Amino acid sequence: MRKAKSVEELLPWLYLKGISTGDFSEALAALLGPDAEGLSASTITRPKATWWDEFQTWSKRDLSGKRYVYIWAPSRQHALHALAG
Repeated sequence: MRKAKSVEELLPWLYLKGISTGDFSEALAALLGPDAEGLSASTITRPKATWWDEFQTWSKRDLSGKRYVYIWAPSRQHALHALAG
């Protein structure tokens, strides 16, 4: 199967949702059916290495001379979940 752009976009989403590298073949087979044959753990391992390199570059970028404004707002969401449950 030729890897389509939609499958390429699906891989990071599955990874971020907690699908482990070893479970990718099974997850892709469930999503794509028999067309998933040939997709393996290396299908995610290669992009994962690229993501790590991109993250390293991003995390080391120079922020001197930049000014950011942020707002901190405390959340009471956890209390609402406790009351609802």
